Amino acid sequence: MKQLISILLITIVFKSSAQNLTYEKLDSISSKISKLQLQANNLVYNDGKDDYILSFTENNFQILYSTGKAQKVVHKKKGDKEYLYLTENIDLTKAFDIYQALYPGLAGVFRLTFPEGVKTQVYTNGIYTNTLTEYYLEFFYDRDEGFSSNKPSYPGASLLVSLSSMIVFLKSENMNSCEEFIYNSFSNVKMDKYGSGVKNKYEKYRENIFKEVDYYSKLSQYGGFQNDISHAKAAEYLEKAILIKMPRVYYQRFGFNMPYSALLHHLSYSGNYTRLGELVNSPDIYFQNITEHDLITHKSQYLMGIGKCLEAEKMLLNTLSSPNSSKELKSKIKYDLYLLYKNGCKGEDSDRVKKNKKLANQYG
Repeated sequence: MKQLISILLITIVFKSSAQNLTYEKLDSISSKISKLQLQANNLVYNDGKDDYILSFTENNFQILYSTGKAQKVVHKKKGDKEYLYLTENIDLTKAFDIYQALYPGLAGVFRLTFPEGVKTQVYTNGIYTNTLTEYYLEFFYDRDEGFSSNKPSYPGASLLVSLSSMIVFLKSENMNSCEEFIYNSFSNVKMDKYGSGVKNKYEKYRENIFKEVDYYSKLSQYGGFQNDISHAKAAEYLEKAILIKMPRVYYQRFGFNMPYSALLHHLSYSGNYTRLGELVNSPDIYFQNITEHDLITHKSQYLMGIGKCLEAEKMLLNTLSSPNSSKELKSKIKYDLYLLYKNGCKGEDSDRVKKNKKLANQYG
């Protein structure tokens, strides 16, 4: 009997220690997410329709030890109305994927999706208004985070990695399959942290699912630049890769190997402005794996390609002067303007931008 009691006590202590370790890790990640969102305090966010000014409490995102569920709060101001959005009892193990939203504003956004939905209470000027069923939760960051004119900056990287790590960790701890989330998001999660079992499943998943994606992506490499294949053929290969069910955050999301961005480049270089226009003017473009600059520059290239040079110039100048454009975006738009004034743009009739060495040097 004494032996049995000892074994039970050891088991209880072990489980309690494991639970504490799990909670400490999750508390650390959720605290980091709260701090990253705090950096977006008083920044402008656009939901695809309207501009809002964001504000956050210190603990704007928490995982409760008592229930294992999360809660999230965000304040949004529009005109004389202040909205508070409170989401409670969030089961993070039900998260399906994560993607970015490229709407304008200095506040960047990642959306974490929940196919079964979550309940969000809305308060207007302190008074309860209604309860929404939402199928994604938005997490915010400062698009000027870590900006440097001397080296690449990857705004949102810390938030993306924290969110992804949290979901994979929770799914693994609760014996839920994390492969589907990894497949749909593929968000730069360092799998070594979660043990050999998860890491091996991850690598096997990648090998099986992404074999064809990688095949077409590699076929497109150097297309049009080293005379291996044409830009048109490279674009064709990349479309095939993307149609296989490309995850919305590719495995090298920050910096390199972004097939959707490469597809837009090759369509532009090949002069296929019909297809380029279909893509950049689609509502879905705001949720693709591209950067803010990709979105603006390819829209301007499309406009120039169809002879609407003045409209392209206006869009670039408006982006440059907008208080809601990030420093990184502005620095890259300057280079687009430099190329525009250096090379000129021949539109129809009076719709043209002449070469202007003085302006080119100004932006260069």
